[in-house]
Amino acid sequence: MSALWLMLSLAMTGAAEALHFPGQVAFYYQEFPQSLRSMATAMVGLVIAAGYYLSTAVVGLIRRATNWLPDNINTSRLEYAYWSIAVLGMINFGYYLLCANLYKYRRVADMVEPNQR
Repeated sequence: MSALWLMLSLAMTGAAEALHFPGQVAFYYQEFPQSLRSMATAMVGLVIAAGYYLSTAVVGLIRRATNWLPDNINTSRLEYAYWSIAVLGMINFGYYLLCANLYKYRRVADMVEPNQR
């Protein structure tokens, strides 16, 4: 099996990151207090780095807990690892939907400086 099969999923991941980054910066900039708005771009990088670190930790956990990812890829059960990551992704999506429904946006009046009213 060729490694080129990964090109589509990696291209989709790259496109998702390119579309995700500006929206997350704008959201943080809008929702952070005025004194912390300069931290918005740093928070985006921190969140992305934490996500990459956790994904590496999940793969390491799968390698230690199961025999699905041995050093020889021909004897591996890679589909089990992908299915477990897909299940974790669906759980994460459910958590996102829960948080999105419970989140309360700041009112526009709160965002206006007191001297601008």
